[in-house]
Amino acid sequence: MTIVQVRVDDEESKELDALAKKLGISKSELIRKIIKRGKKGLLFDFHFERLIKNEISLTRAAAEAGLSVVEFVTLAKERGFTYFSYDSSELQRDIQTLEGKLEG
Repeated sequence: MTIVQVRVDDEESKELDALAKKLGISKSELIRKIIKRGKKGLLFDFHFERLIKNEISLTRAAAEAGLSVVEFVTLAKERGFTYFSYDSSELQRDIQTLEGKLEG
């Protein structure tokens, strides 16, 4: 495991201590959870932006963000975006992938 040092102001440190205590975990564990959740959000934001610019497909955006298409769409919906361009070739490819997983 690698050690990473981060500077936060005293007030932020006190808030992290209080939250860790409330959750019954260590401050280090809390910070790891925050980083993991934040990383997931940043990956989503990056690939969502690429999707909106039509640089990548919905399927690829979800995969590169480390999410299923359903998770990606759900997260987008939670953020207020409800329309996706999902053409029939992408749907057909996804159906074939699912059928392959069900058979294999």
